[in-house]
Amino acid sequence: MPFNFNQGWVRPNFGEPMKLIKAAAQVVNTMNSKPKHEDMKLAIDAFWRYYKQDIPMPLRSIKRLSWVFNIEDENNGKIIDDRSATEQALTLLRTRVRPNMIAGLIDCYFGCELDNRQRELLRESINEYLIAAQTTQTTRKFLQHWVLHREEVFSISATRNIAQATLGSQDAIADKYIALKIPTSSPYYCDCLKQTAVILGNGASNTSKMEEFIKVLRDSGLNDKKVCINEIIMGLIARGEEEFNQLLCDFCLEFLGDPRISEVNWSEMSIAVRDLVTLWVSEADINIFFNTVDMNSERKDFWLEYIGKIKYSRLVLGYNWQFTNKIENVVKDRSAYLMDGHSWRDCAFIIKMGNLTIVEFGQANNACYVYRDDIPFKIEEKFFYIWMLKRRSRVFKWLSHRGYWQYNFRQYFREQGIIV
Repeated sequence: MPFNFNQGWVRPNFGEPMKLIKAAAQVVNTMNSKPKHEDMKLAIDAFWRYYKQDIPMPLRSIKRLSWVFNIEDENNGKIIDDRSATEQALTLLRTRVRPNMIAGLIDCYFGCELDNRQRELLRESINEYLIAAQTTQTTRKFLQHWVLHREEVFSISATRNIAQATLGSQDAIADKYIALKIPTSSPYYCDCLKQTAVILGNGASNTSKMEEFIKVLRDSGLNDKKVCINEIIMGLIARGEEEFNQLLCDFCLEFLGDPRISEVNWSEMSIAVRDLVTLWVSEADINIFFNTVDMNSERKDFWLEYIGKIKYSRLVLGYNWQFTNKIENVVKDRSAYLMDGHSWRDCAFIIKMGNLTIVEFGQANNACYVYRDDIPFKIEEKFFYIWMLKRRSRVFKWLSHRGYWQYNFRQYFREQGIIV
């Protein structure tokens, strides 16, 4: 059905059936209330009857019809939730198109959770309206931006094209979305981020763009963080690039928590991603303890051999470590502290492996304490005392670091069923 932005309209006849008037009023008020699901269905049906009976509709009412796409009912989901209703509503809008109606459709396209068919219908309609707006002599100011970026934002593969453009540009990723005026709280924006994550996961960009994207992701919603991190790490796994990644590991720990103990944020993630980040976190703990705190390369190399067997690890730092900038805040937040450990070397490293709980200490000449059933502390505690960790009366095995200690450790762990 052809349309243009300059066609006239006939003022409605107020002698029309009251039911239709009430239905029209229901749609007119959608911006100020949350109508019931069935009431909105009746309103759309009533408008459809307007159209079928060739009765001119109030301009104000048909303007508001575009905003129906934004209304959701908390119990029933989208008001327009099937193809026929969507087609009807879009057909009604075509009968009397006005530039300011497009705003509602664009907001819906960005902001609503739509299925593929609904999104395609909206995309086609928006493109038609914006193409028609190009031919008018007085394009509304708010439409000029969308007319200019129509092909970029409303093409079939727009989100992927935008992602590729941002990664290939000299400009900052965040600046691209600002320039395009894409709402950062919208599903459309989330899809752009997801497409960017897929490209990064496939290795089609450099390290600086990855760092830049992680900065953008810090300001996004939790669900966006989960989706994008999952896509990036799945890409790394597919390419066989599973070596420790400090940037991604720190981000996961800060926003999603430790995958070894945090069920809430990690339950929706891929098992392969969770397993890899678990390895990264265990490796990070070992590196922090034996590089920064204890500085013992022999013990570090030994425990890195068992990284795939570690179920959980906990840094227990001397009390003064919480006031230093030698380690990151993300490490401090998940570490425990020794209340009576005032030296920089007063520290411990707790490892859960198999059915054993193992405690290594930072000070020289300390043995390794191995507990099994009778553990004298709770590993999730925030503060410890030395005596809590060194309970000779309750220790299951006491392992010395003298002589060929690595061989002795391996032999003991093998006896306990822990083999690497």
